Amino acid sequence: KLTDLHNGKLVFLTQETIGLPDNKTDLKIGMMHSDFEIDHAWGVDGFATLNVGHNEYGSAAGAQPDGKIIVFGATTPANNPEYESSIFIGRFTAEGLIDSTFGFQGWRKPDIQTWFDYRWQDPIGLVVFPDGKFLIGAAIRRKEPSDKSHFFFAKYLSNGSIDQDFGTDGYIYQDIGAQTTVLQEMLLDDQGRLIAVGIADYSLTVMARYLPNGQLDNTFSGDGLFTTNFMLGNTSLVQPDGKILVGGNEYNINNDQTRFMRLTENGNFDNSFSGDGKVTFNFVPNEEQIFDLDLQANGKILFSGFKNSLDQNYLARLYSGLVVATEEPLAATIKPAKVTPSLIYNDRDITIAFPHSGLADPTAILIDLSGKTALIELKDAGDELHISTQIPTQLSPGLYHILFVGNHDEVARASFIKM
Repeated sequence: KLTDLHNGKLVFLTQETIGLPDNKTDLKIGMMHSDFEIDHAWGVDGFATLNVGHNEYGSAAGAQPDGKIIVFGATTPANNPEYESSIFIGRFTAEGLIDSTFGFQGWRKPDIQTWFDYRWQDPIGLVVFPDGKFLIGAAIRRKEPSDKSHFFFAKYLSNGSIDQDFGTDGYIYQDIGAQTTVLQEMLLDDQGRLIAVGIADYSLTVMARYLPNGQLDNTFSGDGLFTTNFMLGNTSLVQPDGKILVGGNEYNINNDQTRFMRLTENGNFDNSFSGDGKVTFNFVPNEEQIFDLDLQANGKILFSGFKNSLDQNYLARLYSGLVVATEEPLAATIKPAKVTPSLIYNDRDITIAFPHSGLADPTAILIDLSGKTALIELKDAGDELHISTQIPTQLSPGLYHILFVGNHDEVARASFIKM
């Protein structure tokens, strides 16, 4: 997980494996400058570790106005036959030390462990507000006999105390009546309203919108809740005009198609979008899954996904009118590419190579963070089963992706950082 803190820093979450006798994993947090250099002044040489239980993983991070870092994750016990997990919130000082003034030794768990008696808690999202308050969202499931799952949100004051003016005593516990309701994504619009997107009983997309005080917004779809069987939604974004775009899939055992729907600000299907607010794409046949959406500065929308049966990834772009772009389609098998001598370089040459078998007319495409592309020359690595290219040294500093494409049957991808 990589998060832009919008203060010139980037924070990323990973795990550190601890071997015997502990045989566990701790949550590890790293801090980088915007140029991707590790901030060695933060924490211990740029890193900090949080130990809550036996195995921890992180889902999201954010910065409070005073520079303190909030992390949201989950921990699982050592022996876990029921796959139980419990969510937690941790905080670090601006210098990267565990904040002992926050909860117990720098972390705390929401009260749902006793209040709602849940056994399975999956951290989904975190929002930090300009005043230092923060909001978490999770998918949680009740213990037997009901075994029902729901949306869960909790809002905290900047000091880590629950904000009792939000929802019901600081919490939202949303039961829409389904047996299984799983939160997939949470986001805020420009009015500070919380939008939740999830799936119900593995057959419906469910959405909810809440006012800043945590109450359901009845101006959204009549009662604050929206449900459709058009697709299973798992990613979304709010457009600058307030319309909500949701990406997901139609589950079909023979042909899982990529689908989008767009809602107006009041929670109705947007008929200006493909006539009825719905679009189905099947440009990568069979078992497609969409994972992420991103809005570019020019209004175009990137989305990425996966094709199950052949282990294929795909990347595509929509125009602002939401027609699939034609200049940069990609649907191909991802293979590992090797970057030498290093993934991070300055003005020296680097070479990227990958193995292939009979790849016809291979091409190398260089992509920067703005989505700009350039074809670059391929060079023979001396082996008919390998293709390589040398990266131009005149690139501006930043993160780049290199794609090797040929006949849309095989592709290799690698990323590197130009200092």
